[in-house]
Amino acid sequence: MRQFNIVVFAIIMIFFAGGCSPKNKKVKVDLTNTDWSVCKSGDEKKYPAEIPGCIHTDLMNSGVIEDPFYRTNDLDVQWIDKEDWVYTTSFIADKAMMSKNNVDIVFEGIDTFADVFINDSLVGKTKNMFRTWKWDIKPYLKKGGNSLKVYIHSPIKKGIELYDSYDFVYNATFLDQSEIGGVGDKKVAAHMRKAQYQFGWDWGPRLVTSGIWKPVYIKAFNDVSIEHVAFSTTKIQQNKAIVKMQANCLSDDNQQAQARVFINNTLYAEKTISLNKGENNFMDTLIVENPDLWWPRGHGEQPMYNAKLEVTTKKTRTMKEETFGIRTVELVREKDNQKTSLFHHPDSSGVSIYFKINGKPVFAKGANIIPLDNFVTRPSKAKYDSVIQDALDANMNMLRVWGGGIYEYDYFYDRCSEEGILVWQDFMFACKMYPGNQKMLNNIAHEVKDNVIRLRNQPSVVLWCGNNEILGAWFNWGWSKQIEEKYGKETADRIWNEYKAIFHETIPNTLDSLNVDEPYWSSSPSAGMGNLETLDNGDMHYWGVFWGNDTFEDYRKMTGRFMSEYGFQSFPAMHSLKKFALPQDLHADSEVMLSHQRSMHKHDNIMKWYNMYYPKAKDFESFVYASQVLQADGMKIAMESHRAAMPYCMGSLYWQLNDCWPAVSWSSVDFYGRWKAFHYLTKKAYQPLIIVPLVKNNQLSVKVVSDSTQTVKAKVVVKTLTFLGDVRFNKELNVELPANTSTQVLNIDKEQLNVKN
Repeated sequence: MRQFNIVVFAIIMIFFAGGCSPKNKKVKVDLTNTDWSVCKSGDEKKYPAEIPGCIHTDLMNSGVIEDPFYRTNDLDVQWIDKEDWVYTTSFIADKAMMSKNNVDIVFEGIDTFADVFINDSLVGKTKNMFRTWKWDIKPYLKKGGNSLKVYIHSPIKKGIELYDSYDFVYNATFLDQSEIGGVGDKKVAAHMRKAQYQFGWDWGPRLVTSGIWKPVYIKAFNDVSIEHVAFSTTKIQQNKAIVKMQANCLSDDNQQAQARVFINNTLYAEKTISLNKGENNFMDTLIVENPDLWWPRGHGEQPMYNAKLEVTTKKTRTMKEETFGIRTVELVREKDNQKTSLFHHPDSSGVSIYFKINGKPVFAKGANIIPLDNFVTRPSKAKYDSVIQDALDANMNMLRVWGGGIYEYDYFYDRCSEEGILVWQDFMFACKMYPGNQKMLNNIAHEVKDNVIRLRNQPSVVLWCGNNEILGAWFNWGWSKQIEEKYGKETADRIWNEYKAIFHETIPNTLDSLNVDEPYWSSSPSAGMGNLETLDNGDMHYWGVFWGNDTFEDYRKMTGRFMSEYGFQSFPAMHSLKKFALPQDLHADSEVMLSHQRSMHKHDNIMKWYNMYYPKAKDFESFVYASQVLQADGMKIAMESHRAAMPYCMGSLYWQLNDCWPAVSWSSVDFYGRWKAFHYLTKKAYQPLIIVPLVKNNQLSVKVVSDSTQTVKAKVVVKTLTFLGDVRFNKELNVELPANTSTQVLNIDKEQLNVKN
């Protein structure tokens, strides 16, 4: 075991005789697995409820509704989100719990608008799916049996109330167009801090859930409680890592305490701290000698450190444990004059955007990930393991958690940290303008704080991103003009100022208050704070293929500095189609097949490119297979072009890795875990070493891309052959490939290849 130098603080140490007597021992009562029931408000009929869970899965488990993913069953369950639902259980408050000064109930996640009652007394209200909610319940407890009720309001009714409080409508797109109580979902979703994809997207159904979707428990303590502790690396230099420790404690009194830090079970530092009654924040700087650095996959190992903070007073001793990795992150934004030769751009200057981990540039190879299921509590750890393994098997080193879903579960980030997968983390805002009144800003600040505190010990998380596509929508999709024409310039200015209040002030200011070291990127795509994307500056979402009229070949010239979205649709495999459809549904224009295709153009865009590249399929099964080959061929061009453009382009994250239900979509792995042809070609395109040939302007250019951290010597053989196998051109090249870059090894006139046009 590595031994660490103990940092000696210039503070007179005070030793305490505190311990963990029964009187001061913490109490935690898990209410997650107690006997919960749920009923519709005003209805006496109760059903067993799973916590964590949601109303849809509870009703499915009781046989009230059929599987919404089968055929068109999702259309039959749209009544559920118009109702209020009441979850109830009971628990025992024993002598140990009642003896504590502090007794709190903690809900790590309630979806979304709820009133919480203990023994029929209101203890708190919720208004954000993504926040942790905690209330002091000691005044409401009685020794022995106690009742707990969570009354969850219809999100649609609540959304309409909020919508009706405005005299204008916030812009939105990609949501289901169905009218709910006279108000389209896309108009009410913006007013709710709730997973936006539940309202329908162009790859998913409209299934607006309610429920207690994360653990709930009671915690009770006397004297002191450590609420959270974080370890982050601020600098690595001369075989030393500067590690910042930040902690938050609650204290019953003004008092002094001894704080000790252990790393890998070795006492590392100790000091006295002064605690005030209530909440306390304190930090320290530690020096780790000869650290084992955490690296992204393909660049090194992923060692993790075990750390423990122990706080001792005269009355009690309490501790908090965490794991962390030692690594630094930089988002490099430098003006340059990079060119990409024959592949893409003429001479131009721009601004780079790429990640340096521990001072080394990393080309990001990966995909966007959406929630694994429309019912977010259903995926098991095995399901998450499978998705992570799909990414690893395809040679990925980054996943972008997209902003219209959820902040993923701890287990997802744990697995990414264990495997060296970098995480681009969006905050949960996507494709609409959001209210920025003070109540909403306060709500958002709490949401940011809760989730950053939860995730900041994960070395995998390397970027916090404000939103998905809102900046571009406001300026490039005509939203600003639409608002000004309909409501006037004053309203347009108000909405834009609210955008800035959320993404240019509230979120970054909250990150600053938490002393976050990872970079913040206000909107994807963009060229920086409030600046629109361009080919030579910032990250880019390129949708000229599929949503426009560009061809697959245009991926070669439409390559920006960091490609954070691009994609093309295909059908899932026939085996997957048969799991949600009957034999009579298995044709492209069936009601069921069109229902599981949520693009506004249905299959038209697939057919447009299919007819451009392929002959007519002989039957539906052949078409399904060919749609996957079509998708794979196009995405291969994109991925290889992005990598060949290194270091001009330093990231390629396609849309999308997975599905949230069985669908015709952009995924490379379908809902049931079956790889499409796309994923097999992703594995090849993201290999550590690839060759990318291109014939352009009567010239053959060959590039070799290497992810190796070392210079590689290689032999490259370039041949042209006839279909009969006759060799017309044969050239061997002994090349030296620099680490982690793209190298042009051949540029030759086409005529020299001895091939006919």
